[in-house]
Amino acid sequence: MRRTFCYGCAACAPGVATSDSPRAPNLFTSIPDGTGMIGSAGVGAARRHVRAWVAGMAGAVVLAAGAVPAAAQDNDTTRFKHVFAPTDAYLLGGFALATVAARPLDTWATKRLQSPTLQNSPILGRGATTVRILAVPGSLIGTAAFYGLGRARHDDAMSDVSLHTFEAVAVTGVVTTALKMTAGRARPYVDTSNPHSFKLLRGLQSDAYQSFPSGHTSTAFAAATALTAEASEWRPKDRWIVAGVTYTLATLTGVSRVYNNYHWASDVLGGAAVGTITGLAVVRYNHIHRDNAVNRNLIPNRGRSGIPIVFSIPTR
Repeated sequence: MRRTFCYGCAACAPGVATSDSPRAPNLFTSIPDGTGMIGSAGVGAARRHVRAWVAGMAGAVVLAAGAVPAAAQDNDTTRFKHVFAPTDAYLLGGFALATVAARPLDTWATKRLQSPTLQNSPILGRGATTVRILAVPGSLIGTAAFYGLGRARHDDAMSDVSLHTFEAVAVTGVVTTALKMTAGRARPYVDTSNPHSFKLLRGLQSDAYQSFPSGHTSTAFAAATALTAEASEWRPKDRWIVAGVTYTLATLTGVSRVYNNYHWASDVLGGAAVGTITGLAVVRYNHIHRDNAVNRNLIPNRGRSGIPIVFSIPTR
């Protein structure tokens, strides 16, 4: 008799008998392999994939949160001369490993988060919607508003942080869009069983083929990176608090995009990489070239006055 497995949804919860299966499998005996389902023989490999992805995601976030404050302290023009630093290679490597580790779990993560139990949760639904709205266009509107407030109060610190965060988000948006158009990856809602659907430049055709990387996630990580780097200059004692709050919000933004069925898990990790590296580069550029045209015209009499209090939330 052929056994049919489900993904552990409410309709086939563990312990409920069906005509084909006396008992629905647990989490690790229902992971898709692209053509069917992995049975008990694949449990060990499935668990290794899960551990690798979780470790990779956690490691990449911790690496980013730890490296950004340290890198930002080198923004002094007498010591730091390059927009891209050697530490970026470690950041990029960590995200790359996490992204590769996530590929085998793309279908699994998508279908698990699409289960009726999770999708019918009012708390999760409202939470995902809130984060999405705050993300896009929240990050741009928020930073623009704080920049205006800083100018009105003659607070160069607030203006500086807000402007540079706005720039980081804007540049990240351009980079992410270019990658989306080029990669042409189909979103999960096109076909939840095929995470390998890439086609060069197909992203130009439709939003349905702009899955990689996640734009909300890249914007979220760009904002988190810029705010953390700026906090390292203006409020060094608070930089770890800023990093903890902003990177947590950025991570939740990425999870919400998988929950909403707009991105695969590997899209989220790719977006995190783009946002972190681009955000760092933008902040470094502004601190290396303090007298650039944008700073000179938008932050006149740039100094260290005031206390920057900025909250920007993740983007799509």
